[in-house]
Amino acid sequence: MMESICAKVPMVVMPFFADQFDNGRLVTRERIGVHYERPVADASASRILEDVSSLLEAREAMGARMEAIQGTIDRAGGAPVAVSAIERYVAAFDGHDK
Repeated sequence: MMESICAKVPMVVMPFFADQFDNGRLVTRERIGVHYERPVADASASRILEDVSSLLEAREAMGARMEAIQGTIDRAGGAPVAVSAIERYVAAFDGHDK
């Protein structure tokens, strides 16, 4: 997702497991792409073609939204701050059994 946001490339998200479902919903909510809640059931060739065509038509507006999101990420410290937070969390992690 970060690479698409940084490059201003709208996304088609077809989640398979874990956080991919939430990330897909975020992409749709922020209007920077589309997601399929049930990709196996919902992602027909005609629907994918329709969605990609729509994304191409809206690419400029989506790019502007992605630029704004990137600005928010940068103001928050970007990847270095995120990496540091993850490293602190992992270092302090004491297991799931509590």
